Amino acid sequence: MVGIVMSNSAPSMSPWGGAEPFLGTNPISIAIPGSSESPVVLDMSSSVVARGKIRRAQRMKERIPWAGS
Repeated sequence: MVGIVMSNSAPSMSPWGGAEPFLGTNPISIAIPGSSESPVVLDMSSSVVARGKIRRAQRMKERIPWAGS
């Protein structure tokens, strides 16, 4: 049995070069059991940084590193 879970989300990130949130992170998870091997488990979103880390940085007044810097 293979498990696949996907969902949509509200706009929370800007497209490249944008300033306003337009895209959701659209998370996806996949799990494939293994009998003699370890299982394959994938849990990801299309954002570079988890939203919780961004909110924490905002609360702590920390800078968020930019991927292009």
